[in-house]
Amino acid sequence: MGFTSDVRTKVLIRSARICCLCFKQCGTKIEVHHIVQEADGGPNTEANALPVCFDCHAEVGNYNPRHPKGTKFRVDELKTRRDNLYKLVESGALLAQVLVKQLPAGTAGKSAEAVNSDIKALPSHAEPDEESREFLKRILKSTTALDALGSKLKILGQDNAAWVLDSLVNRTKESVRPIEVLARLMPSLSNDQKLLAIERTLRNVTLFGETEGKTAVLTEFGGEVLQVSDESLRFAFFRDVFEIVEHDQFDEVNELVPALVGAQECLPEALWADYVKLLINQSGSQSFKGAPAAKRALTKLSKGMVIAGLLALTPEVVCRFGHNQFESVHRLAAQYGDHVDGAQGTVIRDLTTKSWKAFYDKYEPD
Repeated sequence: MGFTSDVRTKVLIRSARICCLCFKQCGTKIEVHHIVQEADGGPNTEANALPVCFDCHAEVGNYNPRHPKGTKFRVDELKTRRDNLYKLVESGALLAQVLVKQLPAGTAGKSAEAVNSDIKALPSHAEPDEESREFLKRILKSTTALDALGSKLKILGQDNAAWVLDSLVNRTKESVRPIEVLARLMPSLSNDQKLLAIERTLRNVTLFGETEGKTAVLTEFGGEVLQVSDESLRFAFFRDVFEIVEHDQFDEVNELVPALVGAQECLPEALWADYVKLLINQSGSQSFKGAPAAKRALTKLSKGMVIAGLLALTPEVVCRFGHNQFESVHRLAAQYGDHVDGAQGTVIRDLTTKSWKAFYDKYEPD
């Protein structure tokens, strides 16, 4: 069965995608390992999950008790190392690059007790100087302060820059402006820094953000930037956006649909069918921004998205759309309908050959 996406997401966020054994920032090259293996009765819970890089994942299980060489990783040590990492990430510094550079050399080969000692010896998250506080205030208020933002941030020094970034990400829960500032900063950040900033922002906006915050993430970051984030986080974010649009509040639809269309390239595949249905529904709405954006998007969908949508267009779904959306359904069916077989293939052929009334008369729900 393995870990659920929810458990994996919690582990990746708490660890900041840092391996708890060698303290390497892994980006996408990280895995969630069972401390006690499933075959030995280990549960698929967060308490039994260990964030490790590819190399350390192989190392954890690479011990032959019949020919002992070296010292085996034990359950209590693995849990201690993981919990130490969580404490380190939660200590206040945002960027994994900063955290890793602060760790003493040779951490990977030390015992759990030595790692504990190293972590206790780390400097606490330093209070920023007045210059950094003033800089944060200015970039949150002034448009001109965003010019050459990455270069200005470097002048503050590593610790103060980390505090500014951490503060910006934390404030994405509350307003749009920090999202705009972070978007301007993206080109000057390392890939690891981008990943951490994007994923924490996605989490904040999904859990706490209003519609304008979600719109800002879509428009300011865009699909190419969001694509690097964990798929389960993107799934939760886009599912939240879909539900807002489905409530069909005029202002929210006008705001969200064009932004959503602009970032559709990073939609998780599991949401493709729902996205196509959402676009079809909005294409026949009275939204003066949402409807045109949905119609344009329907002409630019990938083949995979269209087929996923066609497979989900059951007669019940199509009949609920009504006459206004039937033109969009007909166009999609004519475009890729020959890729759908079986009973659903018959439905798709009817969509291409019948009028809405004839289709409805044939499939009208009881």
